[in-house]
Amino acid sequence: GESLLAVLKRSRLEGFLTDNVVKSGIPAYRNFTDSMGYGGAAGNRLLSPMAPLGSNIAEYANLLWVTNNVWLQCVHGGNFSCMATDLLPLLRGCLSLYDHIAVYNGTNELHIGKTRAPDCTTTGWDSTYDLSLVHWGLDTYLKLCDTPAFDGNGQCDKVSAFRKLQDKLSPVHSTPGSGLNAYFDVPYGSKACGGQDVTHMLPVYPLRQIT
Repeated sequence: GESLLAVLKRSRLEGFLTDNVVKSGIPAYRNFTDSMGYGGAAGNRLLSPMAPLGSNIAEYANLLWVTNNVWLQCVHGGNFSCMATDLLPLLRGCLSLYDHIAVYNGTNELHIGKTRAPDCTTTGWDSTYDLSLVHWGLDTYLKLCDTPAFDGNGQCDKVSAFRKLQDKLSPVHSTPGSGLNAYFDVPYGSKACGGQDVTHMLPVYPLRQIT
């Protein structure tokens, strides 16, 4: 079979990852031609349209999580050229989607609307799955594009927008005594999110955002 990098590159170049957003059936997303993502389970063409926010199948961070694996391959394989040719276009596309959908929701911070975290039966605002990966993606994109010797192949045009998103985006949420939440006000272990999916711990490992 194809490698992860080969599948992602082909799907990106053939437009499938953008089509999943633009042709999702969500009217507001028809102009999101700079955005990438895929919904639930997808075949080797990664064709899986995004679901509306609030839907029980509204998983938005799947491609961003895969992109973290691309970053790991680039770093641990010592293949830094793939950061410009493979990683950066994916980061730019994934983060553009969140830049479109993040809202203030009555606060001074930007929040992510109701998505579904893996292993949860309900949706909620500010899922840890989304927030942790978006913060990782923003930090990685901006560090790469701020590196003087790094050639971003024209993909560093979103630095200003993504820096604003990084400055305003809500941190992941937690509850004293029980740790990280699944959503804004829903702790892990609740009836809605009682499983032990690895995505619940992304801010701890592999993203290493908290200890």
